[in-house]
Amino acid sequence: MIATPNAAMAAETSGCAMKEGFLKKHNSKGEWKERYCYFTNNFFLTYKPKGNGPSSELKESVDLKNLKNASVQIDVLTIELTTGEKMEFKGTANDINEWVDIMYERQAWATGRPKSNSVDSGSERGRSSK
Repeated sequence: MIATPNAAMAAETSGCAMKEGFLKKHNSKGEWKERYCYFTNNFFLTYKPKGNGPSSELKESVDLKNLKNASVQIDVLTIELTTGEKMEFKGTANDINEWVDIMYERQAWATGRPKSNSVDSGSERGRSSK
């Protein structure tokens, strides 16, 4: 689930594709709040934005070892964790697919498993191009 900031901010050693930028996170009040997001090793990190980058306020630190499924519906990425936690992020349709691809690449690196579309062999990653 949510990891400690120190573990998440360790030096990048995965050799996986890099990705960072702005996404909007759906909160419990039904609002879409802007977040500056990026990957480091097996973590997906989100920060409150400040100018063109992140502030020092870490909002989420998701250990991708706990990723159960990531699905894309048009321009919304839904992340489901093995803990039952679910998060939604919004971006452009093309960009959001890149986020999910890198998420699975980093999960595969972290767990030592081959890259797949989800941890559960019976479930599929949903994608929509419309």
